[in-house]
Amino acid sequence: MSQENCKQKRRWLKRILGARSTTALWLAPALLSPALSMTVLPSASGYAQAPNVVQTTSVATPAVNVEFVTGWLEYAVKQAEAGDLSGSAKSFAEALRGRQLLKVKDEKLEARVKEVEALVVSKGMTRSKIVDAIGSLGALAAAPTSPMAKSSTGQSVAGAGQLPALPGLPPVVSAGSQQPLPAGTPAVHTASNANMQPNAVTPGVYNPSQDSSSLSPASTQVDLAAPVPLSGNASGDELYRRGVELLGQGQREQALEHFRRAWQFEREMDPALRNQLKDKLSLLSNAPSSSPNSPAASPLRQATEEELAVRQKMMSEVTGEIAAAEANREAEPQVVAERLQTLRTRVSQANMDGNARKQMLTIVDRAIASHQIYMTQNRAMIDQNMHNRQVTEQMALDQEERFKIDQQIASLVETYNDLMDKKSFYEAEVVAKQVGVLDPDSTIASLLISNSRNARRIGEYEQIKSIKEDKFIDNMLTVDEAAIPFDDREPLLFPNAKEWSDLTKRRANQLSEAQQGMSPATQKIWGQLKQPVLVDFKDRPLGEVLRTLSDMTGVPIHMDLNGLAAEGVTTDSPVTLSLASQISLRSALNLIVHPLNLDFQPQNDVLTVTSMRNGSKANVTRTYNVRDFVIPIPNF
Repeated sequence: MSQENCKQKRRWLKRILGARSTTALWLAPALLSPALSMTVLPSASGYAQAPNVVQTTSVATPAVNVEFVTGWLEYAVKQAEAGDLSGSAKSFAEALRGRQLLKVKDEKLEARVKEVEALVVSKGMTRSKIVDAIGSLGALAAAPTSPMAKSSTGQSVAGAGQLPALPGLPPVVSAGSQQPLPAGTPAVHTASNANMQPNAVTPGVYNPSQDSSSLSPASTQVDLAAPVPLSGNASGDELYRRGVELLGQGQREQALEHFRRAWQFEREMDPALRNQLKDKLSLLSNAPSSSPNSPAASPLRQATEEELAVRQKMMSEVTGEIAAAEANREAEPQVVAERLQTLRTRVSQANMDGNARKQMLTIVDRAIASHQIYMTQNRAMIDQNMHNRQVTEQMALDQEERFKIDQQIASLVETYNDLMDKKSFYEAEVVAKQVGVLDPDSTIASLLISNSRNARRIGEYEQIKSIKEDKFIDNMLTVDEAAIPFDDREPLLFPNAKEWSDLTKRRANQLSEAQQGMSPATQKIWGQLKQPVLVDFKDRPLGEVLRTLSDMTGVPIHMDLNGLAAEGVTTDSPVTLSLASQISLRSALNLIVHPLNLDFQPQNDVLTVTSMRNGSKANVTRTYNVRDFVIPIPNF
């Protein structure tokens, strides 16, 4: 139909409707039917977002029941028999989707599904074709009545004999068609195609009393279910926001219901919000749901259902992440941008067919672009919020650090008070300086330091004052004692017995200190020479005898070979000494070495056995104080 004819028919229709003449209304369907028959149906890529919006007639989603699934199965069989495996795969995929949407299990339907599956497999159907068909599924639609009518979504297109029946309008039947119509159905009869002239208006017979149809406005390709009655005076934006919240909570059915309600206000919405609503309606309306009562499927059907499950799971993740991003983009825009990029990475790496991945990536990219636009438009506000957040975090860190310092100062103050109570002013001043290190500008630190210093100085003054008083009293007592007269009859006075004993001990200690030329080990050896030993040797070598005595007493004994050689003695010289009772080690050594003209002396922390001449060199000269033995001579 040319553009001029369309404009002419619109003018005629406007005149007919404006005249409100009942006799002229029979021309309305005849004028509208050619235009309605040219309605563009939804495309196969139900999830893809076309760059240009195509205006179509909004058709309600058909009811999914056993007849819906059976129709697609029969259509798949006809296409397979005709050799159209691609179309048969799409029809079989539509049947599987409808079967999953059924809430009640039907045994006859399951048997028919298996029969059709076996048939299409025998015709050469493969899993890859089913997967491709799943990726191109569009909006729900009933199976075409004729296998020769093909469209990308599987919807029937009217043939030459019959034009499509649109919801709310009577069917248009050509003059050459012999198909009977139900009684009471308004119909528009047109001339046959053979008699139609180009751009001509075909007259028809129309009964307006039997026509209950109404005109439906055009809408986008989004497939909408039957509208849900609205409750209250909620606007489209409010319904959309509520649907996003429900979607983020995982309530898909309630979210879809709110989105459908919001779509009734699509003309009042912002274009960006309208596109987002359309995306969510496409995702949720076409998302398959698995039936818990589904029977065991064959490998081909199981693979198909696995693809549907993977696609459904990824769609749920996409919708949930996008909903969360829209809810949090004002509070955390940077985090939202990172999460959207992560979501895109997950979608690009998901195990799905190429068509489904491309569709979801398109949705995610649109959300990323929308968020980038939001960040660009609100860059100043985002930067200001980020700066405010950084300042708030820094303030929180400062407060936390201040709290820790206050706790440490409180603990040090308690320690300071305890030390001040114990009169430990020096230690208290050290603690006060530690408080000053933690908080140099603190008034508490200054007070603690000044108080501890003053207390220390007052304590020192009191101590000096006390010592001065004691020394003054002692000196005055000495003066008083000097006034005691002296008895000339006793020119020399000795102290009492206790003082005399102490004096003797002090002098003995001084003598012991004068003998400190010996090391502690040498002094120990002199003490060990007093140990008792039992001697019983008969012609034993000198070296063996000395080693035996050393093992018995623990005294290290060393033989000076040069000294022994000077006396003509070796370590193998025989020694014979046998006693019935124990004697001291010193006496036993004297009995053993003196007959051999040998001697022993503690030297270098060992007991050295050498010649008599070398032993005399080891003598120690000691000086004894004999002042205690001097007795004063009385002066007659």
